[in-house]
Amino acid sequence: MKYGKMSAFLTAAGAISAIAIAQDSNVVWTAVQTELTKLVGATPLPAHPLERLEANETADFWGVAQAMFKINMGFYEKDKTARPHTAIAVRDAHAKGHGCVVANLEINEDIPDWARSGIFAKPGQVFPAIARFSNGTQETGHPDNEKDARGMSIKLIDSENLQTNLIGTGKTQDFLMINSPRFFIRNLHDYLLFQLTMIKTGSGKAFIVSRAIHEALGEDLDEKTVLSLIPPIAALVGGSVDALKEIVAIIGPDRTNLLAAHLAKVKVGKAPLEAVIVNEIQREVNSSLEETYFSMSSYRLKSGTSDKLADDTAVKYIVKPVACAGGEIESTPSQKGADSLRDDLIARVGKGENCFSLSIQPLPNEDIEKKRTLVEDSRLTFGTQPIQVGTLRIAKQDISSIVKARYCENLSFNPWQSQAEHQPLGSMNRVRRFAVTASSIRRHFINNVKRLEPQSTEEYSSIK
Repeated sequence: MKYGKMSAFLTAAGAISAIAIAQDSNVVWTAVQTELTKLVGATPLPAHPLERLEANETADFWGVAQAMFKINMGFYEKDKTARPHTAIAVRDAHAKGHGCVVANLEINEDIPDWARSGIFAKPGQVFPAIARFSNGTQETGHPDNEKDARGMSIKLIDSENLQTNLIGTGKTQDFLMINSPRFFIRNLHDYLLFQLTMIKTGSGKAFIVSRAIHEALGEDLDEKTVLSLIPPIAALVGGSVDALKEIVAIIGPDRTNLLAAHLAKVKVGKAPLEAVIVNEIQREVNSSLEETYFSMSSYRLKSGTSDKLADDTAVKYIVKPVACAGGEIESTPSQKGADSLRDDLIARVGKGENCFSLSIQPLPNEDIEKKRTLVEDSRLTFGTQPIQVGTLRIAKQDISSIVKARYCENLSFNPWQSQAEHQPLGSMNRVRRFAVTASSIRRHFINNVKRLEPQSTEEYSSIK
């Protein structure tokens, strides 16, 4: 599809729909529900042998999607008040993009037989791709030179060699990664709690407090009690003496010291594990092109030698900067500007070729329950030796155009825009099937932009 036929997709991101009904949250949520049900269906997917399903998953999927909707509509309404004519709905995470680049993923010739399935089935094959680099936060105004997670999303686009993806939106394969090997949220249950604490307190830090409460007082503590403890704990930190009485009334004096000890550790990033991981993720970087990115969650790798589900393994993906043939990895000095990562990306790809290796990290050879725990808990790493399976080559190109930036921001990256051989696994991926898809529907509906998967990389590269 040529650029001239993409006018609907390239609607200016600042152009808000004139349809007043689209500004009403109830109407937007109804539209999200309708489209989401069409895409993901009313029934859950059957569990893969490497997965362990949680109770009430479908209800929690919808709970997370609706909680994220409420949070992001709050951001949008705030933006609309400040900029009534130019406000836009943005991604629920990784909202500030640094830019998109066209690339080619070259599959290695020496892939082991057991891994030769899906996009790795034909050694030497080349897949055209678009990659997007981003900050991790929900806020588009977050300065690039401040601490944050950084993201890299890759979309393989090949209508001849790829099948329709698992969400049914096109013939694409997406990889979503950040520059940390592990995520600070364990599973679906905790992800829902994270969203609920965000709604109740307006801060993601409250989730870390909730995990400290669980570690101190027991994992079986009901969430109503946990949520009721968060406001008085916040008030206690603020100097309210009455808050301590409220905490004692909820949990009793005999457990108050235990809780206090855990919360003291949170302040220095020692406990719980979620706090440690958040401190690892939040850091400054000089260049998006010098970071190593990880999928964090697990993905099926269909056996290249068997059609039995029991013979599948799970892998995590790692994308690491490497020297292109005949070149070296450029080292970037510390950047100071609020948009320094975008400026660096534009300059680096405008000057020459940049390359990344793509590796798979296989699930270790443990008993089935240990394997399921590694798949289901996104805080854990596999600890196995990565195996390089490809090279992502980003050719010299100009990405400075504002029209290219708009195209980039209208793209949707979703782990379920995947080939069946690489199906996302684990509860954090299962909930993303709902949550990430719902987020894309919401922002495109509000911005009056059609949700379209690219047919080729030429759609982007041909934009001036």
